[in-house]
This record gives sequence, C-alpha cells and structure tokens, in this order.
Amino acid sequence: MPEVFRVGSFVLYFYSAEGNEPPHVHVRVGTARGNRDGPAGKWWLSPVGRAYADGFKPGELRKVERLILERRTEILDAWKEHFGA
Repeated sequence: MPEVFRVGSFVLYFYSAEGNEPPHVHVRVGTARGNRDGPAGKWWLSPVGRAYADGFKPGELRKVERLILERRTEILDAWKEHFGA
C-alpha cells in the first residue's frame, strides 16, 4: 500500500491492485496498515467526491475533504507515477 502522505492523524494511500479503477485515494486515521477498526474511506479524484467514509466524525470528514481538494494535484501526480497512467 503506497502511502501518498500523512497530515496529522490522517494517512492517504493507494491499494496497488486498484489501478484499473478511476483515480482515487484511501484515507485512514492512524496508519495505512494499522488501526483496521478506525475510520477509513475512499475518495474519487476526478471529480472529487466521497465513495464511502466509515467511522469519521463530521469534523474529520470536513478536514479530509478539504485536504483532498487542496492537494488534489499532488495526489493525482502520485497516482500517475504509481500506476503509470
């Protein structure tokens, strides 16, 4: 699971087997591999939209969505580099 970056308690990452899907990023509180019972979600990048988000508090959702919007270009560049798209 390539980690794109961390901000505070949020970890943004990809699953390597999902390159056949449209660009998206997964977000988890804690670590990409740890905290399996903690909040986790998936956001599409083009256009930005939530695929699902389980366990996030409303304030956390707002922070994650703002973070993805602000750093969308960086996330898309990492997607293209990782998946060769």
